[in-house]
Amino acid sequence: MQTVTSLGTRRQWLRGAALLLWGQSFLNQANSSSLSKINVTASSKTHLLSAWSADGKYWAGSLPLEPLTHAQLKSATLGIELPARAHQILPMPNAQTHLNQAIAVARRPGEYLVRFDTQKSKILAWHDMEQDRYLGGHAVFSHDGQSLYTTETDAETGQGLVAERDPMTLKKRREFSTHGIGPHALLIEPNGELVVANGGILNLPETGRRKLNLDRMDASLVKLNASTGELVTQWRLEDPFLSLRHMARAPDGTLAIALQAEHPDKLIQQQAPIMALLTAAGLRIIETPLSKARHAESKPLGGYAGDIAFVAGQKNVESSSLSQQDHFLISATTAGLLTRWSLDGLRMEAQDLAEVGALAFHNTRWVATTAKGQLASSDGNDDGNATMQLQQTSLKWDNHAALCLQ
Repeated sequence: MQTVTSLGTRRQWLRGAALLLWGQSFLNQANSSSLSKINVTASSKTHLLSAWSADGKYWAGSLPLEPLTHAQLKSATLGIELPARAHQILPMPNAQTHLNQAIAVARRPGEYLVRFDTQKSKILAWHDMEQDRYLGGHAVFSHDGQSLYTTETDAETGQGLVAERDPMTLKKRREFSTHGIGPHALLIEPNGELVVANGGILNLPETGRRKLNLDRMDASLVKLNASTGELVTQWRLEDPFLSLRHMARAPDGTLAIALQAEHPDKLIQQQAPIMALLTAAGLRIIETPLSKARHAESKPLGGYAGDIAFVAGQKNVESSSLSQQDHFLISATTAGLLTRWSLDGLRMEAQDLAEVGALAFHNTRWVATTAKGQLASSDGNDDGNATMQLQQTSLKWDNHAALCLQ
């Protein structure tokens, strides 16, 4: 991909690329006989909805969770080609009216949103970001599915924003402040309030992924009234070099936040915690607990949590293994570890999985992907003895994923 340093020039290029991709998606369908075959046979199977790169190109779409040959993966990727990396891919919430549809959010500093058909590999709506706005990489739907909320940044002031958008056209209805810098992931509470992780790090389109304010980071977690945009509560950690990035919610209301350390001292950074918990008692950092799990004591977690998920435990099963209990799953990407945490943060287990990133889950089933092309999965019936089902693909998986039925 070419490097474009001018914001205006880059956006012009993205608009042109979007028009080309409309045609490209139809050509992909017409030229791939394997594609229609897989669509038919996988109509009721679990699919992995994600973004990936292959052969120097960027994609978003879905793949069936079954062994596929290298040739099938190259000719039958169920996705759309994108001009730049996507970050989060969200299935549309109403399966009856929006069957097999999803939203792709560009990786920060992101400049496009796209709604597409995951089975037909067809772009349904494309939106270039408004002038002086760029995406934080994440979005969430309202409970009724009538609104899409995206995290964004004002490129002129650097201030974080949440935009409410029409999920069909992707156009902005309104926006309000996140009371922080670098908003990243967000989720919606049962009462409709929004929780936003302000990462505290400033990026701008003209400087790409360069972190511009590490000497004055200001990470925070905020709860916002989605109707009025008003600030309800704000929390900060004692360590200013811990960036709050992604979140997972347990049924009891406990919120786990994945952390990414930005300490100038690399040794401190490597040994930094990767999780915080928000409970009724407040927001607190969870230090790495002592554990008998393999590598947990001997290998640092790298100070970097790539993704986080809540995984439901097995019902009517008596076991001391975290894999059989309700737990949080965190990908310690730089350490190459897939980690499980008890809901109180007091126990941790770890398994080796190089460059693990995205975590997708549904009830007791989970899937983890890696930048090396691996798919690690569990049907929820594993015995916790560090065993995983592994499948090697030719795709370089991106940061986030979801499980859905097609």
